[in-house]
Amino acid sequence: MANFLEMEDGVKIRYEINGRGKPVILIHGWTGGRANWMRQVPALSQHFQVVTYDHRGHGESDKPEKHLNLNWLARDLKTIMKKLNLEKPVAVGHSMGAATLFEYLKLYGDEDFSALCFIDMTPKFMCSGDWKMGIGGALNCELSLLLLGQLFEDARGNVEASVIMGYHRDKKLEDLPREEIETLAKMSLNTSLLATTGLFVSLCLNDYREVLPKIKVPVLLAYGGGSQLFPPEVSKYMKQHIKNSKLVIYEKSGHNILYEEPEKLNRELTELIQSV
Repeated sequence: MANFLEMEDGVKIRYEINGRGKPVILIHGWTGGRANWMRQVPALSQHFQVVTYDHRGHGESDKPEKHLNLNWLARDLKTIMKKLNLEKPVAVGHSMGAATLFEYLKLYGDEDFSALCFIDMTPKFMCSGDWKMGIGGALNCELSLLLLGQLFEDARGNVEASVIMGYHRDKKLEDLPREEIETLAKMSLNTSLLATTGLFVSLCLNDYREVLPKIKVPVLLAYGGGSQLFPPEVSKYMKQHIKNSKLVIYEKSGHNILYEEPEKLNRELTELIQSV
């Protein structure tokens, strides 16, 4: 039987719980799903209680026509934690999952968590003025509108391209795991177009740089050494602006650390969880 929780606005969110022990909640990224964590859940659930869920508009969760922004994703996270009685969980966010945590911290602070992990994400998605650490080191208003137009024009083609962009920049197309790419693309295509576009716009509109110095709990910063999405300066910026943080560079990974170096990530997450 599938497990669902009802959010503030009536949207039903699909979730799973595996294992027992300290609570850990894993938050997936844009156009992903709880299955993104398939290489983390088996390892972590041997020692901890692991919660995964599909964001609204994604996977098996409801596909609403409104409330598709980071504010609502953060509110959903708070509701999920409350309804599942998760006390001081360790929260792990990949990409937009990290942005969900940034928004949560902006709204509520960090007192609900014992520790955090941000995986390959920038605090400001758009480049502007002297900020060159947005996506690709180049995303501006004009490019973001172009990307939105491409999503409406050819969702499948652009989803596959974005999935491939998640791997290490030095990997050749023929060396990438085709079956894995198709699985990720299929997951992405199970995201509603309204969620895909609405959340992309929300990512572009937000700036979380002022949130970082306010974080007091321990933070693991996991960044891909070959990320095609963010310049290497992002990880250094995050380390400099979050006091109680540990930076780990995954040299064999791009944005998809969850898939490219799962064993190393699982070890680092286990160490973080056991330390709090």
